[in-house]
Amino acid sequence: MSALSIAFAALFGLLALTLIGLVDLARRERRRRERERLRRWIAGLTLQVLAWPAFALAHAFAALPLAAVGCGLLLCGYIEHARVLERMLGLRASPPLAIVAAPALPALLLALHALGAAPGTLMLALWSCALAIALWFAARLRDPLRRKASAADRATAAVLGGAGLVAALRLVEQVLAPQSGWDLAALSPAQALALGYFLVAPVLASVGFLLMHHERQRQRLEHAAACDPLTGIYNRRGFVRHAVRVLRRARYNRVPLALMLIDVDHFKQINDSYGHQAGDAVLAAVARAIDGMVRPADLFARLGGDEFVLLCPADAYQAHAIAERIGRVVRGQRLEWEGTPLRLTVSIGVAQARHAPDESIQTLLREADRHLYAAKRGGRDRSAGAASAGLHCL
Repeated sequence: MSALSIAFAALFGLLALTLIGLVDLARRERRRRERERLRRWIAGLTLQVLAWPAFALAHAFAALPLAAVGCGLLLCGYIEHARVLERMLGLRASPPLAIVAAPALPALLLALHALGAAPGTLMLALWSCALAIALWFAARLRDPLRRKASAADRATAAVLGGAGLVAALRLVEQVLAPQSGWDLAALSPAQALALGYFLVAPVLASVGFLLMHHERQRQRLEHAAACDPLTGIYNRRGFVRHAVRVLRRARYNRVPLALMLIDVDHFKQINDSYGHQAGDAVLAAVARAIDGMVRPADLFARLGGDEFVLLCPADAYQAHAIAERIGRVVRGQRLEWEGTPLRLTVSIGVAQARHAPDESIQTLLREADRHLYAAKRGGRDRSAGAASAGLHCL
């Protein structure tokens, strides 16, 4: 057994072990979406694993149909992996080309052979199909990879994109030096590259896929930890984490910044009179109303209970105008509970960032809290702070 044959067997074993590990991971995955993603990747890897026994048998018995089947399986596995990557990057997956390619490519190669086409022509047809499919997915993935991709996303896409380079090199070699097949004992440079790529690339791509998979799980957990389940907006933890960066950036750029504490008026009375479900409906309605008017640069969150916070780029007078608008939007909500209309209003305390070296989000929250209680003492449904001393009716 030659050294090349031993290397071939070792790489195939690594490919099979990768498949076994992914199957075990999918079996233990509890979330339906992640499990489905793993299953699709495993399906693609399984097709690529099955291709190599077909190639080995075709080489041993000089059976073209088996070689054609192996090519179809290999291409289908590649297509399925590229479709998984599309969906992970936020694209609608391409049509299931694997369903068409599985019988179509072997049928095409066998039809050309039956028509008397030379082996070199079959090679050209095979690698032309491979190159066309690689270019299709490269064009599809280009924009999402440029916009929002992580290092793992780009690395996985680069591994899959290598198929296009390999196919192009094999096409050039086939044109310049036509070949009728391949022999492990006498591989051309491009043949050796293709053999190594299609054995090693699925393993490397699977490592990249697992990194992408775990990265998205981490993002999901972070999002769940930073968001309020009732209203869908940031909770205190998420707000503080982002607000620290916003304050630092505003201080560096000398951008005016206002923090508003927003409290639902008479919320305890609503809870006591109608129950906690009514209170939850009120909180959800207020959050929905305010969230619908905030700007992309604003940071809106629920701190807890009936208290919300809004951090926005605004000077004192702009902050006063925003507070008035919030009051109008909340008052405009039409909410009934068991046939009883609920009148919703809010009180708002506004603090203005001074960009002092020792200023923090906590100091702004304390200042806004003082103004909030001033608004409540002044009769509720109003704002206090920011533009001047005194209260402003909403």
